[in-house]
Amino acid sequence: MIIRVEKRPVFVHKVDAFKPVIKLERREVSYTTLPFLGGDKFFKYLQLSPADEWEINHMLGKFPAISIVDDDYNVIVGDVTYVDENKAIARFARPVTGKAFCN
Repeated sequence: MIIRVEKRPVFVHKVDAFKPVIKLERREVSYTTLPFLGGDKFFKYLQLSPADEWEINHMLGKFPAISIVDDDYNVIVGDVTYVDENKAIARFARPVTGKAFCN
């Protein structure tokens, strides 16, 4: 199952039976798990507008490893704080866009 989310709900549609998509305003996140294959859960967070603090609601029920990259897939170094097993906050020296991969 893959779910993509951007900030405010605008519409919901199904790509296919296994990939529901929820489009929202300026952010996009996705959650994927393949439990029938015995795979681990992972989450991809997309920050589309520059921000110096990213609130990553991964809903994985664990404290995942988090890798952060910019739009060109260069590693971004930031300070990641785990709020709980479902949420982390990444802080940066300046506003940036990019992706956070949680596993």
